[in-house]
Amino acid sequence: MDRGVYAIVSGAITQERRMDVVARNLANAQTVGYKGEKMLFTTVLAKSVAGSPHSKIQGDKVFSRIKGTFPDWKGGVARQTGNATDLALEGNGFFVVQTPRGTEYTRSGNFIVNQKRQLATIDGMPVVGQSGPMVIPPGKLLVNGQGEVTVDGGAVDTLKVMQFKDVASAMRVGERYTTKEAVEPSPSTTIVQGNLEESNVNAIEELVALVDLSRQYEAAQKVIQSMDDATKQAVNEIARPA
Repeated sequence: MDRGVYAIVSGAITQERRMDVVARNLANAQTVGYKGEKMLFTTVLAKSVAGSPHSKIQGDKVFSRIKGTFPDWKGGVARQTGNATDLALEGNGFFVVQTPRGTEYTRSGNFIVNQKRQLATIDGMPVVGQSGPMVIPPGKLLVNGQGEVTVDGGAVDTLKVMQFKDVASAMRVGERYTTKEAVEPSPSTTIVQGNLEESNVNAIEELVALVDLSRQYEAAQKVIQSMDDATKQAVNEIARPA
């Protein structure tokens, strides 16, 4: 078999992984606060088998190597809802959420007041203020740009808004993030009540990318099939009696 097929296969695998990422982005194009994913990959030159007398870099054999994915941190468009518990962030900060797994961070501000009258995510995880999980008494809820929460004019608490010192340390956990590194307050981030931050995924761009990737993947499959057919034909020619 022509060893060049391995380079084509590596490219096809990369395209398949990229299609997975694009499909995931499309599936979350309407998810509040969602940050689209991008793929990080590199190309490497193949080397001969170790120990070969001709061991050297083969410049004509280029392979794709997937290094992982990373979030696109640009902000999404704010959409006005008028709901008092809908909060959008403008800046680099994240709301802090208490979960059974530990502290997590989110840009999804479509909050509710749960049965314990805690401000919570839609899956019931408490949102953290400076004094811990924030309890919201009955009354008119107001949240200012600095995260100070009042009900009927009485102070309740101030939302904790943090940012990653190193965004590369952030790990996605469902629709939220966690990190093993330090976080710090984000004083430059402002909160806009009655608004939600939309997903930053551009659905049209992702659809175009998906079509392009599908064509590339199909082309790679055809090349692999052609090379396989050529190999079979060569084997048959060699095996044919003179």
